[in-house]
Amino acid sequence: MNHEDTAVELYRKHRPKSFKAVIGQQEAIGQLRTMLAEERLPHALLFNGLSGCGKTTLARILAEKLECSNPFEINAAESRGIDTVRDAIDKQNMAVIGGNKSRIWIWDECHKLTGDAQTAMLKMVEDIPSYVYHFLCTTDPQKLLPTIRS
Repeated sequence: MNHEDTAVELYRKHRPKSFKAVIGQQEAIGQLRTMLAEERLPHALLFNGLSGCGKTTLARILAEKLECSNPFEINAAESRGIDTVRDAIDKQNMAVIGGNKSRIWIWDECHKLTGDAQTAMLKMVEDIPSYVYHFLCTTDPQKLLPTIRS
């Protein structure tokens, strides 16, 4: 195992697994807890902030709270084209299986999606089944279409 593999394993091992274990982000956590308690969580959420502030971690914890044991995680820095969004559109209407109660996509670095992919994403989040959630994580929300940001 090389140094890079060791660093990744330590990162995964020590990533918070509950809201209580997250250091900082108390306002965001409070809002998420309130939305969960009141059962009014939007089906598309935008998490933005500096690198390393916990965007993806909060999205993963939220996925677990929504009883999704295996969310789809898309690294939009690598998979940034329209075909990635089309694949999600095809999958989002499938039934939930395996004890999961929801189907969730975590779009990491979503600002790197191409313009066509972002346009396709608009339709995807407009016609969203009740059991589907999309969590968009970005360090640069200004690069997203204004309609996605809103």
